[in-house]
Amino acid sequence: MSTKGGRLVFKGESEKPKKHKKEKKEKKEKKHKKNKRSRDSTEETAADEGIKQGTGRIITSGTTLHGVETEFLRELEVGDAVMVTHPSTLQLEAKVITMVLSNKSAAISSPFSSDLITGISFQYQKKKTENTEQEANKEEEEKRLNKKLKTDATTLQYREKTGMWGYKTVTQHMDKDITREQLLDMRVKKGRDKFCWM
Repeated sequence: MSTKGGRLVFKGESEKPKKHKKEKKEKKEKKHKKNKRSRDSTEETAADEGIKQGTGRIITSGTTLHGVETEFLRELEVGDAVMVTHPSTLQLEAKVITMVLSNKSAAISSPFSSDLITGISFQYQKKKTENTEQEANKEEEEKRLNKKLKTDATTLQYREKTGMWGYKTVTQHMDKDITREQLLDMRVKKGRDKFCWM
């Protein structure tokens, strides 16, 4: 115990004057405002880059995303990036979507640093389409495929037994559009062949 400036100073007590509650509160408010500004600036840059907040929450198991109240089919496509602030490392991690199976299941290119075991909100960014020529080719290919499927849907092919061990392929053209399921049902009713059992 000693005295300093008329004041008793006990052993272990610092010589610095104590801060008042008001000063502590002001310092806390300044820090809070600074954090808020930095969050706002990151949200602005995210909006500039086309990053959107995803619906629902996700958990992961390896390269599989499992969603809770998510809408993967509406929001995600192959090639899009899914971004998560990892809860254990507090780092922003981004992975590329390789396949969207349903509104609650999707696959990513590689696993996160560790599996997300609690539901976490996520963000996504659409892939940038640079080549419109590829899109045009894709549309053309889809049209050709649809046309082929329509012609396939109007013809019925089945095998008919001829003689003791022989078969012949019979092709019938339908007058109306029929689904593939209806064609299969008709083929089953026609008789048994190598590919379709009754």
